[in-house]
Amino acid sequence: MRRLRTIVAVAAVFALASASTVVAAQQRPTRSSDQQVENLLNRIDKRTNTFRSSFNRAIDRNPINGSREEDQINQSVKDF
Repeated sequence: MRRLRTIVAVAAVFALASASTVVAAQQRPTRSSDQQVENLLNRIDKRTNTFRSSFNRAIDRNPINGSREEDQINQSVKDF
């Protein structure tokens, strides 16, 4: 009898754990507000411009300055 109670208790624990996992999986993910998305895009744009400026300064101090390789690299950065 005692063994049966233990088995039932363990089964109940597993059932509750499974149910909580299913409920957690069904919850919707948190959505970002329009303002949060706009702020994120503005930060990406600003940091991209900062990277581009820093990169151009580094290329200008490099021996490949004025070469075809520089043009290809600049085009890659522009495409980025």
